[in-house]
Amino acid sequence: MPHNNFIIATKTISAEVYVFDYSKHPSKPPLDGSCNPDLRLRGHNTEGYGLSWSTFKQGHLLSGSDDAQICLWDINGTPKNKSLDAMQIFKVHEGVVEDVAWHLRHEYLFGSVGDDQYLLIWDLRTPSVTKPVQSCIAHSSEVCCVV
Repeated sequence: MPHNNFIIATKTISAEVYVFDYSKHPSKPPLDGSCNPDLRLRGHNTEGYGLSWSTFKQGHLLSGSDDAQICLWDINGTPKNKSLDAMQIFKVHEGVVEDVAWHLRHEYLFGSVGDDQYLLIWDLRTPSVTKPVQSCIAHSSEVCCVV
């Protein structure tokens, strides 16, 4: 997380995103292979790839997934049993959401790309989670990265 370098988010083979504060974990993992994240983020139905921390809003994290959804969390929220539900779920892509990225200069804007060949631009100031403010076909095949 840009505001706290000790906070790390990672995608998993399950639908959850794990958040760790590595200052609270031993440098050597347990021998039994157990994984104990500080926070489990819920909202997706399947695994995925893209993650993006906001550089403007501390604790705001975007995630794309194979379930064609984009989830937004504020990890500053109050978790229940170390789990936190997404505060918004965006659903427009017609396939895997390969990547998401916050705009570098505008705190309310982010982009998403996916296997449907589209680049979508979202504005959090608009109430719709099913209609991006801009969309275009970005490639003749799946789009894997947005920066």
